[in-house]
Amino acid sequence: MATKALKIENSGKIASFVARYSNKSTGSGYKSAIESFLRCMNNLPKTTPEGKKATYDYESLFDAYITEKRDHSDDMEKFAHCLKVDCTSLLSARQIMTSARCIII
Repeated sequence: MATKALKIENSGKIASFVARYSNKSTGSGYKSAIESFLRCMNNLPKTTPEGKKATYDYESLFDAYITEKRDHSDDMEKFAHCLKVDCTSLLSARQIMTSARCIII
């Protein structure tokens, strides 16, 4: 138990937030939503030119995002557009937006 608490304490904000959920699916959904949001805000592609999943330091991107003074409503509008461009279904887009909003705002 102490080892898990130590890991969470030393991990980033996203990992700490996700670790609060005992249901791995719920935590994974939040993590996926925030990663999608951060890719959108930073104009980063989801895949590499070779078609593989691109990896980024989402913890650093998140820290940079929350330290900036921004209008979150404009960001949510931009994120909605990104989801539309990615052809996300309306129900999935709503869930992703809700999850990202819980972490960002």
